[in-house]
Amino acid sequence: MVLRLLLLEDDPKLARVITQIFSEQGYSVDLCATGTDAVRQGKVGTYTLLIFDWTVPDVDGLEACRELRRAGVTTPVLMLTAHGSLGERVLALDSGADDYMTKPFEIDELLARARALVRRTTGIRKECLEHRLEVRQE
Repeated sequence: MVLRLLLLEDDPKLARVITQIFSEQGYSVDLCATGTDAVRQGKVGTYTLLIFDWTVPDVDGLEACRELRRAGVTTPVLMLTAHGSLGERVLALDSGADDYMTKPFEIDELLARARALVRRTTGIRKECLEHRLEVRQE
C-alpha cells in the first residue's frame, strides 16, 4: 500500500523539510499552500494522512479540516501549528482533528504521531515484530 500524505503548509522552507522527512519514510507527499487547495485535494485524493497548518491563506487549516469532515472524509488529520493555547487545541480536536502538535516541533515526535495515526486507521505497521511458537512433539 502506498502511503500518501497531504500537507497544508504555506511556509516554503518548512514545507520542503516536512516533505523530505516523509518522503524518506516512504510517503508520497502532495503539498498545498492554501486551505482551498487542501479541501479540493482532500476531497478527490485518497490519502493516508493529512497534516494541516492552521494559519494559511484564504481558508485556514481548521476550516479546511471542518469542510473535509462535513464532506465525509475520514482520513486522520494532524494539526501542526503555532497556535498552542488550551482553547485552540480543544477547538481543533472538536473540529475534527485527530491529533495536534505545536511548532516548533521535534521530528521524531511528528513521525511517531504520524505512525500512530496511520496504524490506528489502516492497521499498517511500519515496524512489525513476529513471534513464533514452536511445539515439539516427543
